[in-house]
Amino acid sequence: MTRLARSLGATAALAALVALLGGAAPAAVTQAAKPASPPAPVAPAAAVTQAAKAAPPGPVAPAAAQGAPGARRAPPGSARFESSDVDSFAPPQLFIAWHAPYGTPGATDTISFGAGDSNRVDTLFMSFEIGRNTPQFLGMTARLYFHPANGDTLGTYWRYDSGSPNYRNLEIEFDPDGSFPCPQPWNRSGAGLVDFEFDAGGASLDLTYVITAMQNVIPADGRVRYCFARVMFRQRRWDLPGARQPVCLEWAVSRFSSGLDEATARSGPGRCISMNSPDGSVCVPYRRNPGPLPWAPPRPVIGRP
Repeated sequence: MTRLARSLGATAALAALVALLGGAAPAAVTQAAKPASPPAPVAPAAAVTQAAKAAPPGPVAPAAAQGAPGARRAPPGSARFESSDVDSFAPPQLFIAWHAPYGTPGATDTISFGAGDSNRVDTLFMSFEIGRNTPQFLGMTARLYFHPANGDTLGTYWRYDSGSPNYRNLEIEFDPDGSFPCPQPWNRSGAGLVDFEFDAGGASLDLTYVITAMQNVIPADGRVRYCFARVMFRQRRWDLPGARQPVCLEWAVSRFSSGLDEATARSGPGRCISMNSPDGSVCVPYRRNPGPLPWAPPRPVIGRP
């Protein structure tokens, strides 16, 4: 498995978002999130008692503010959350396309890898609609699946993990550098985490991006289609086995966080795109409505070289 953490100085915020969205932060990130200095000494009980007696009683805070079960607290420095600020329009939607964001000129849902051009780069654009207004957008996660055709297995070309022949030929960009062709729900660079896992029966790519400073958080508009990331496939190793086999790439799920609540997306008309399948037939089994998958035997675990 390949792990790439960007903006390592913000690993504490990254670990917090991963935990918030239901994932498990890598050990290195979790350790970085722990305080480096020892806790301050606790005052003697007598001093605490005297201080409590000297302080005049103040108003009693509501139960939610006292940390009652089920209460959620806003991150420090965040804008006050009002339920009236959240307007729902539609369920969140996911879109992926080659060469340009889904629904824009130049976008396509299938490409074929050819031999002989080692300088070629094919760019996948990931975009989404959150479906509701939110006063602050803290970050999101995404999972992509690489599916071989029914009855087939992925060749060596699709191994992007560390030490594999195609390592470093898959690149991901999140940061708002002004070159994305659609707006992004962040206007300052944050921290990203990329995890790739290979199995001959299918590979997965997990992406996480989090805003690391509350002063950089901006509202999100539920009616705007935002860009999330660019995934660039560099064709330096088109000679590897599997480079021209049909593969379906599926954006299976994403989770969005506003700090006080989360949203999950599993649907969208453009969640699946194909490679080396001009008619897109390799994706037919995966253009399904969201729901439980049928039972299947576990895939064999492929050992690493």
